[in-house]
Amino acid sequence: MTTFLASELAERIGLPGESPVRVLNRVRNWTKLGLLKPIGDRPSGGGRAFLYSDDALLDATVLQLFHAAGIPDTDATRALVDVREMLAERRWRDHLLVVSRPHDFGTWEVGVQPPEKVGAWINRQPKRAFVVVSIRRLLESVGRDK
Repeated sequence: MTTFLASELAERIGLPGESPVRVLNRVRNWTKLGLLKPIGDRPSGGGRAFLYSDDALLDATVLQLFHAAGIPDTDATRALVDVREMLAERRWRDHLLVVSRPHDFGTWEVGVQPPEKVGAWINRQPKRAFVVVSIRRLLESVGRDK
């Protein structure tokens, strides 16, 4: 199993031109909120650092996508669980992950759509905002392209 320090996660998920310190602080905040799970017990200080698994790298990548789309951390918890479930199923590999929000600013919802149908599907939805991501490319970005 590959492990990462918080700074390594931040380096992997940071957007071009984004402050590495800002991304690192975001990773630490996601850990405090329980959105990212470190390996083992919490560090007791004295120079020990959190270590994260490759599963945490995938979660951090998804959380960074949510952040870039303006999805607040308070809404990310349920959406992250739904995304994890969808990414675990091989049948969705060639589909698009669609995260959407209703006009009334309700809870973000997660679904999958085939690429050739996503445009028509979006046009039929009574939603206000959409985040659309290639599941295959998302998995490739964290080394899970098999």
